[in-house]
Amino acid sequence: SAERTERLMGLAYACSDAPSGLAFGRRLLGLRPGDTAALGAFLECLVSHNGPSEIAETIAWILSLPYDASTLATVVTRGLGALESSGTAELRMRVARRAFDVVGAMDAAVRGLLVHTGKSSKEFAFSAMVLERALSCGEGRGEAGSGYLALADLYALALDADGEVRALATAIRDGAEVPSLEDRLERLSAQKLGGDAEIALLDVLASRAPEAGPREAALALRRLGAALWDLAGDRAGAVAAWVDAARRAPFRASTTLRRDLVDFAGHEDALECLLALAEHEPDPARSGSLLAEAAHVAVALRDDDRTFDLASRALHRNPAHTDALASAEAGTRDDRK
Repeated sequence: SAERTERLMGLAYACSDAPSGLAFGRRLLGLRPGDTAALGAFLECLVSHNGPSEIAETIAWILSLPYDASTLATVVTRGLGALESSGTAELRMRVARRAFDVVGAMDAAVRGLLVHTGKSSKEFAFSAMVLERALSCGEGRGEAGSGYLALADLYALALDADGEVRALATAIRDGAEVPSLEDRLERLSAQKLGGDAEIALLDVLASRAPEAGPREAALALRRLGAALWDLAGDRAGAVAAWVDAARRAPFRASTTLRRDLVDFAGHEDALECLLALAEHEPDPARSGSLLAEAAHVAVALRDDDRTFDLASRALHRNPAHTDALASAEAGTRDDRK
């Protein structure tokens, strides 16, 4: 019976016969499935009398039994706590990985212990995986992005530049104060990054560039636009970045915008994009500049009628923009030489 098995377990442990006590304890849990009192008695004997290997193996086995999440969380904390002082890093990580698979990272105590186990075992990628799982579920974010900043630090220890960039970008968006941020961004800028991480880093750099002046801000936004176009296929995002760059540029803003659009989209699409932007631009001077640049693109397409129509519209939008027609005429002559 279960009562007799429990007495035999206690007697075996009392006689320092840990292997027999372990066998009776496992039999007890089989006779009393889901019984937390029986589990508690066995767990206390296990961590007090058995060796690290037996503890690790048995904790992993218990995690496969039908207990609720709260009970299993207690098993994990008790087992890893015992292995912290007596087990090897390999044993601790074996239990930690099994616990993560079964219990997850939603319980704050378990999450903290799993992250600590990974760090103490120099398995920083595991710690980052645990914390990221929790953050993705809305747990452990902390104040002002502190959770994502901690995640970025773990990825840095794991030498995972992509993960560090993504976490750091989120932390900054959430308002985290990042120590030595400029040095960190400089280091990450020198790393070879994947597409998503490259875009995240350029987005951070663009958000900080205004502090360095309008020229630097425009350049950072142009680089972000290029990455969005090439790496993410996000044409709308790229155009928005280039338009923002043009608004910040200290001079020749519309010309730079036109060149970026032509370089990436080609003349036909660049022309249509400039026309759409001009039609939705409420400022007459800017609208006129965009139409003038559209006229330059029409020159390259050898569309004379459209060239002069656009130049005329540019002059109409902004009478002060008297160079629009002359530029179109000069461009037409140059292209036909």
